[in-house]
Amino acid sequence: MHVFGLTGGMASGKSTVARVFASLGVPVLDADLVAREVVKPGTSALTELTAHFGDCILHADGTLNRKELGARVFGNADAVAFLNATTHPRIAEITAKKLAEFATSGTELACYDAALMFEKGLDANFKPVVLVVAPEHVRIARIVARDSLSEAEARARIAVQLPDSEKHIRAQYTINNNATLADVETQAAQVLTLVRAGFGLAPRS
Repeated sequence: MHVFGLTGGMASGKSTVARVFASLGVPVLDADLVAREVVKPGTSALTELTAHFGDCILHADGTLNRKELGARVFGNADAVAFLNATTHPRIAEITAKKLAEFATSGTELACYDAALMFEKGLDANFKPVVLVVAPEHVRIARIVARDSLSEAEARARIAVQLPDSEKHIRAQYTINNNATLADVETQAAQVLTLVRAGFGLAPRS
């Protein structure tokens, strides 16, 4: 089985492209969903995080309050290091398991979707990498509306990720999410055709 990468900054439209790939028969493993799985109520990771940061990172129902946790680790190198050490090994384990399940089912091509593909050095494992970009003002507006953050907070979160200019150099394909949904869908389908060809796979009919 061949696995390629998909990435993009916050609110770039990466999830839209992932849905297009899935609709075209390519299973997508979402790193964010895996990250949520490792901190479900009752998991050892959530127990460790709660012991470290306190019950304030939990909702009333015992689920992780990601916004509160994010506020506590943002800009705090030690907190980020603890969070990563707690979750990353578990994320890697589940990722390997799920990709193995794809392969066992006969999947010939799969996509690994990770917002921090380059920041975490994962691009070496999932080539080629497809990058989704969008104008910064559009991304900021989406983040403000989606996450109930101020414009300054949205800008700060974008700033901690690598700039699109650097990601563009390292990516093999780029999809520009600066037009209509139909245009993005067309670009995604065209890129997927190129990815398949690169692996020597026949185009899907």
